Amino acid sequence: MKPFIGKLLESAGADAFLETDPANITYLSGFSGTKAVLLAVKGSGKPLLITDSRYYGLLRKKKGGVTAVESNDFRETIRRLCEKRKIGRLAYNGDYLTVRALDSLKKHIRKARLVDRGNLIASFREVKNARELKKIKTACQIADDIYIKIKKKIKPGIKEGQIKNLIYNMSRTNAQGCAFDPIVASGANSAIPHYYGNTRKILSNDIILIDMGFVFGGYSSDLTRVIFTGKIKPIFKKIYNVVLTAAKLAAEKAAPGAKGSEVDNEARKFISSSGYGKCFLHSTGHGIGLNVHEKPYLSAKSGDTLADGNVFTVEPGIYIPERGGVRIENVFSLEKGTAVLLSKSETYNF
Repeated sequence: MKPFIGKLLESAGADAFLETDPANITYLSGFSGTKAVLLAVKGSGKPLLITDSRYYGLLRKKKGGVTAVESNDFRETIRRLCEKRKIGRLAYNGDYLTVRALDSLKKHIRKARLVDRGNLIASFREVKNARELKKIKTACQIADDIYIKIKKKIKPGIKEGQIKNLIYNMSRTNAQGCAFDPIVASGANSAIPHYYGNTRKILSNDIILIDMGFVFGGYSSDLTRVIFTGKIKPIFKKIYNVVLTAAKLAAEKAAPGAKGSEVDNEARKFISSSGYGKCFLHSTGHGIGLNVHEKPYLSAKSGDTLADGNVFTVEPGIYIPERGGVRIENVFSLEKGTAVLLSKSETYNF
């Protein structure tokens, strides 16, 4: 059992905690199948992992930190367990449970009071242990390696969609797959932060923004680079240098005790002082782990406080409508008070 299960239940102020978020279930149990819920009960030792017959046979043989329970009706099993263990207050993760699922649970579970405690496990997941950090570092190395290979294949005439297909094909060979749908945005399309088209052909003297991430051992990476073909337009050199400096300033600000909003402000104020404040359209970064986006968040309104063991991205950007945009994204880990760069592939040095 994870040592913080008792602390989780104490924080929830409940006799039991029901988790339905797949990423949190993986974190608590190591289970990464497609259907399961986890029930942690005060004083009962191992949490109960409720799953169907497709996974039960495998889990029953494993000696892990959970007790597997086979069920084809999760609601009925939860009701039965609550009554058997005399659970008076059942906490749940309201950030993930749907309204329909909650209504269904309330109809079945009448002897326990259901209380929404939100995503309590998210705060535990913020600090990575050595095993988690090793997986993220490997995922970052995969991203760097694929970027280097992709960069060599980008020539005038290739389409955005063809580049995306190359990324997907390489992800299947080198990782568990892509952490998200890659972004390949060329020309004026690069001014759209989450562009999703794929038909434009790369031209001579062009700009291409690539945002991609990969999964290794369940943990993700996230890397954004800008590639130029031929002659680089002066405006792109200018904003590239501004973004690169903003990223460095934000990374230097990231330290134990710093607020996510303070890190965001470090990048934002430099971009604003350079005349491009209105062209920075998103937050400076986010935590990364089992999910591509998780705590701590580096945004203007974030109250998250950084600590050793956090792993996060720094990704400022400048986007000029109808012309193009630059975003540079790297992954960092906080180790012994210092932000350590995990994304090693080179950026331009103008």
